[in-house]
Amino acid sequence: SETSTKVSTVREVKLNSKGKKMRQARTIYSSSQLAALEKRFGETEYLELPERAWLSAELGLSEMQIKVWFQNRRSKHKKQSRPGKMNGDN
Repeated sequence: SETSTKVSTVREVKLNSKGKKMRQARTIYSSSQLAALEKRFGETEYLELPERAWLSAELGLSEMQIKVWFQNRRSKHKKQSRPGKMNGDN
């Protein structure tokens, strides 16, 4: 049986009170999408364009969502691998 990999986002362009475009709604990834993204991140921290396009089609996400997820995940990885913060220890 096939499982749904659709994602909950709002696609319409909304304007704020000043007539400027509002940002897109935060993407909620399904557990299967997160598992696939984490697995791929474990293999490589950087995706080339064809890989991103393939993953986008596989998971039902836009290439921009894949790109941003990898950027955020690299940032999280970098923060986690830093030694403890220096809280006034000189």
